[in-house]
Amino acid sequence: MPDKVDVLEAHILIVDDKGANVRLLEELLHSLGYRRVKSTQNPFEVCDLHRTHHFDLILLDLQMPGMDGFSVLEGLSLIEEGGYVPVLAITVQPDHKLRALAAGAKDFVAKPFELAELSTRIHNLLEVRLLHKKLTKEVNALESFALHDTLTGLANRRLLMDRLNQSRLSSARTHNHGALMFLDIDHFKQTNDTLGHDVGDLLLQQVSKRLLLCVREGDCVARFGGDEFVLLLDALGQHAPDAARQADTVAEKILLSLQQRFDLQGHSYETSVSIGAVVFQGVLDPVSDVLKKADRAMYRAKSLGRNQVCFFDPAMQATVLAQEALIQDLQHGLASDEFVLYYQVQVDAQGVALGAEALLRWRHGDQGLLLPGQFIGLAEETGLILPLGHWVLEAACRQLLVWAQDPQTAHWTLTINIGACQLAQADFAASVALALHITGAPANKLILELTEDTLACDVADTVTKMTTIRALGVGFCLDDFGAGLASLSYFKRLPLAQIKIDQALVHSALTDDSVAVIARAITALGASLGLPVVAEGVETAAQRDFFVAIGCSVFQGRHIGAVALPDEMLEVYTKNRPLALLHKA
Repeated sequence: MPDKVDVLEAHILIVDDKGANVRLLEELLHSLGYRRVKSTQNPFEVCDLHRTHHFDLILLDLQMPGMDGFSVLEGLSLIEEGGYVPVLAITVQPDHKLRALAAGAKDFVAKPFELAELSTRIHNLLEVRLLHKKLTKEVNALESFALHDTLTGLANRRLLMDRLNQSRLSSARTHNHGALMFLDIDHFKQTNDTLGHDVGDLLLQQVSKRLLLCVREGDCVARFGGDEFVLLLDALGQHAPDAARQADTVAEKILLSLQQRFDLQGHSYETSVSIGAVVFQGVLDPVSDVLKKADRAMYRAKSLGRNQVCFFDPAMQATVLAQEALIQDLQHGLASDEFVLYYQVQVDAQGVALGAEALLRWRHGDQGLLLPGQFIGLAEETGLILPLGHWVLEAACRQLLVWAQDPQTAHWTLTINIGACQLAQADFAASVALALHITGAPANKLILELTEDTLACDVADTVTKMTTIRALGVGFCLDDFGAGLASLSYFKRLPLAQIKIDQALVHSALTDDSVAVIARAITALGASLGLPVVAEGVETAAQRDFFVAIGCSVFQGRHIGAVALPDEMLEVYTKNRPLALLHKA
């Protein structure tokens, strides 16, 4: 219950057309210790006064000239949200009691009244009123907590979905367009990894404040999850081009605002966002589809280089539908064993086979044989890359065991590609060990191939996992070396078995002197560290001869052997080996 101080600080209004009655009630209330008492003899003022002061109790005379207390009660009931009208009705007519209570009064006292009875009723009503206000405040706080993001204070996903649905319904009535924007902070994971999650949270809070400054008061800004935000712009007019222009203006304002430096606990930090936007009208598209369109447009903005806005268009819808169908096909393909491993032979400078690289293909029921570029990106986006990666690992290990049991291929190694999503899994090292145990494949003949991008996120965690797997006997190859120089800063920390020159360098080395210099530097680096260097993508004898001359020891490409199924690869290699030897250095 409210304490005595709270009750005595309650705000009370006396309403009576007779001055004597007003003075009597004022004296009574002051004698009881109430300090915030206001009065009026004009019933027409009551509603306006209550809107301004939000009284905790109104002592209302029901019989007044011009406007009786029942009319006042009717006006007060329109003001009070939730229907709580804090009125103690006073009248000389006892038969008005039920009518007053039905009109919303919380209690009733008849004239002439006993001061003790009136004092008690006032105190009791104030206690109930203050308790009601406290409970209302707590309920509102709980509702706000349920509908707002705790970190940023922005609307959460639940509130956004409700607001978006309301906007669609309103749009259907008024024919106004709305716009939805999906925002994602570029490279946010890198911020968390380098500066820590506390700083990352601070960035999210500061981004939220800037977003609020970029929109109108009635627009909705929501944190959708992680580093994703959604903006809902309502009532942008009845013409779609005008609505799109207004949305674009807001998006450009956001891009400019978020390009300004952030102060993150002493760190001066720059970032950007990718924005996807969609203009909508009415309820033709479900809420989920509107969100999906904005999300797809955002990913389009990222693919175009980030730090920009991209609007959804019908052509993109066709892409979305095709991708959704492909996702279902991926799931079906995994369940129906439609994936297969092809292989490309790797040889030394004399053309002797040293092993092969496993290359994933998909025997799609309708589209035929699909290359990784046609489905790997979507598999990574949907998380299907993880079960697919497990399948590749086990299938490759089973093939490695077959080769290990054949004297002609027992010395061969087998290289498989590992993606960033797989490497990020906490149980990745255990999954490699399990695949080797289940299949019985020789660990010292398995090579896991990683790209520089895969290694760039969490170096310490990557080195720990690589070291654990290296202890099993498994080797590592750094693929596409030379495509970027990020790995040079931690290159010596990686337990590598070989490095592979980026195909683009292999293709350009004979026609670009600067590329040739880089290729020589990479082979020299490999030699200094005792690491074999693989030239991948060798398509001509001249390319092979050049890379033999600068010190590469392993070669792979169409000139060496085409991509094929295991038996076909071995047959083609055996047939073409004499030709390869003709070009040895």
